[in-house]
Amino acid sequence: MTAATIAYIKLKNSTTSLSKKFRVIMGSLKPSIVGVRSLRRTVAGTLDVSEGARWQSWNMTLKVYATDPVSSDYGTLADLKTLYLLNNPNGSPSDVITFEENYSTSGSGGDSHSVIFAGDLVPENIVPVLTGSGACFYVPIQLIEIAAVA
Repeated sequence: MTAATIAYIKLKNSTTSLSKKFRVIMGSLKPSIVGVRSLRRTVAGTLDVSEGARWQSWNMTLKVYATDPVSSDYGTLADLKTLYLLNNPNGSPSDVITFEENYSTSGSGGDSHSVIFAGDLVPENIVPVLTGSGACFYVPIQLIEIAAVA
């Protein structure tokens, strides 16, 4: 039995030549703020804190198929890999993709964000089929917004 999904998110490359909806496993969408901070104690025992920038981040698990059984509007595992493998910041398309929320995590409607992938892409096949419309995978991803949080 597969897990329930929320409607979808949309991911598209910088030239919009690849723009697909992706199903998100219910309960896996976890927006967070990622920060850079250095903490250490001084010889006098006080705390020395250096603050850096903060970024919005989204962790989620996508449900994808080798061939989507519902619609070509939905991304496949191959589409997700294509977006993940974009690695040239000066290329066309670049490594920056657009992440559109269908349901906003900030409560203000369907927000759009310029993001990059972080971490590894590790698809887990959840059925004993690896190809075709019956092949289904769960893929945990992390997206990080390229602009710092104000």
